[in-house]
Amino acid sequence: MGQKVELTKRVSFPMFTETATARTATGNGTALTLPDDVAELFVGIDITAVSGTTPTLVVQVQQQDANDVWQTLAATSSLNATGQATLHLPAGSFVLLGGGQARIRWVIGGTTPSFTFRVGIHGR
Repeated sequence: MGQKVELTKRVSFPMFTETATARTATGNGTALTLPDDVAELFVGIDITAVSGTTPTLVVQVQQQDANDVWQTLAATSSLNATGQATLHLPAGSFVLLGGGQARIRWVIGGTTPSFTFRVGIHGR
C-alpha cells in the first residue's frame, strides 16, 4: 500500500485588474473586498509610456483599517521608466484582513509627468 499524500500548496488566483490608462496625478484604484482566505498578494505593474521632466511613480497596496483609514501595506521604489515592476506581500509580513477592503494607490511626481500603466493583483 502507498502512503497518503496531502497537497496543501494553494494556487494563486486573479483578484483585480486596473486597466492601462495615462495618469498625470496621484490617485487611487477601485477598492476591492479581499477573500476571507487570502494570505498573500502578488502585484504586477506594467508601465508602457512615461513622459515629463523627472517623472516618478510609486505604486502602493493599501488596506482599510477598522477606523476606515487607508494604511499602506507595501510600496514600490520610485519608478521612472517603461517596463515591469512587482510587489509581493508574503504571508505573515503584514496584517491582512480577509473580507476587508484593499486598493492600489499611485503617487506621481515630477514636472508635467504622465505614466501609462496597468496593475494586476493575484492572491493566494
